[in-house]
Amino acid sequence: MLADPQTIRGSFRDPGGAVYCRNNQIFRKIYPLYQTHYTHLMASGCYQKMVSEGLLIRHQEIERKVHADSTIELIIEPEKIPFISYPYEWCFSQLKDAALATLKIQQEALQFGMTLKDSSAYNIQFFHGRPIHIDTLSFKIYQEGQPWYPYRQFCQHFLAPLVLMKEIHLDLGKILRIYTNGLPLEIILQILPWRKRLRPPIFFHLVLQEILQKFFEKSRFSGRKTPYLSRQKLFALLDHLERTVDALHIKTPKTVWTEYYSECHYAAQAFGDKEKIISNLLEKIRPSLIWSLGENKGHFSRLAGRKGISTIAIDSDAAVTEAHYLRCKKEKNSSILPLLIDLENPSPSLGWGGEERFALHERGRADALLCLALIHHLAAKGIPLHLMASYFAKLSSTLIIEFVPKEDPQIQCIIQSHEGLFAHYDQNGFEQAFSDYFRIISAHPIRESTRVIYWMQKRD
Repeated sequence: MLADPQTIRGSFRDPGGAVYCRNNQIFRKIYPLYQTHYTHLMASGCYQKMVSEGLLIRHQEIERKVHADSTIELIIEPEKIPFISYPYEWCFSQLKDAALATLKIQQEALQFGMTLKDSSAYNIQFFHGRPIHIDTLSFKIYQEGQPWYPYRQFCQHFLAPLVLMKEIHLDLGKILRIYTNGLPLEIILQILPWRKRLRPPIFFHLVLQEILQKFFEKSRFSGRKTPYLSRQKLFALLDHLERTVDALHIKTPKTVWTEYYSECHYAAQAFGDKEKIISNLLEKIRPSLIWSLGENKGHFSRLAGRKGISTIAIDSDAAVTEAHYLRCKKEKNSSILPLLIDLENPSPSLGWGGEERFALHERGRADALLCLALIHHLAAKGIPLHLMASYFAKLSSTLIIEFVPKEDPQIQCIIQSHEGLFAHYDQNGFEQAFSDYFRIISAHPIRESTRVIYWMQKRD
């Protein structure tokens, strides 16, 4: 069944198994090395409890081979995540929710005699609007007295960047794009002012963590034993970590983009007509998954969601993405995934050999792209129209795109400071540039406005 599968880049780090893809389905091979831990995961009730609570991805066994030495090799098929996102693309509250989910998983695993062998943020994905653990092989049998080895990794992947985002700037979560193995604690301790480093939770989990790490490294080379940590003390550590993370709150700052809709120059009739046009096009195209680029607070994502369409809502503003995620969470809207991605500098391939983490355009294709009130902002950053068209063609075969002419009030202030960049920006130039990659199916002028919504289809 799984002859010549394609290995998923990045799965090489786990000695217990590997991840493969075939016919657009994901499979995980479990090596005999991990057999004992997997058997305990399934037999103890740990897997069933995690799945029932939406904490662990569901899977089914596809193939089971028994070797001559009685070891077993398994192939399982996990439920597929429609879109893979990464921690450096999450807003503050997404990273916080992922951290709390990781701690809850560890606490519940201990109830079944298991523990996480790692606490990488890359083990978490957002599925149906909630963080979920996707690495079935992250669980191992717990041995009384062992410290929680992933403690430092948890601080590097979750706590340290959350503290930076809270205490310094929301955008600093993007630093995880540089440090894909987690933020080194010595760096955060140099960035944070002394008075903030001395706050009890930060001092205990970050400052003291760095001191203890150096002590353990010396202990390892001096032959000293690793300190004994009872189960009770481990629960206390996890509880304190949970309270520390849960207590991290931010006040979402106001930016030009958080106030965009309240300050835009749309007439009520024009905005209503735009909604109607988009709604009608979505009814005709009937996509299952759309990517909305430059989505802001998600007005049109919610329009798509009401039609049962899953939406990846991409924006470059951290405050906007934070507000959008919190609204989706409050409304229990599981069809929208807000992500913090700058289209001028989208997420590249990263990791070992530049292949462990996928670039944005490598993570599958959208059924349709929604690009509303976007391209004039990209033009102001010096991106030519033909390069926009070329990149959008990599993301989807179907495009719903809004053209905003230079006469529009929203673009006038931009042109004044970027006049040279708009020398070839007009409707004819737009249509010609995009016609190299897309066929124009229909064009829909917005009433009481100079704007036009286009439906385009990629050329064969």
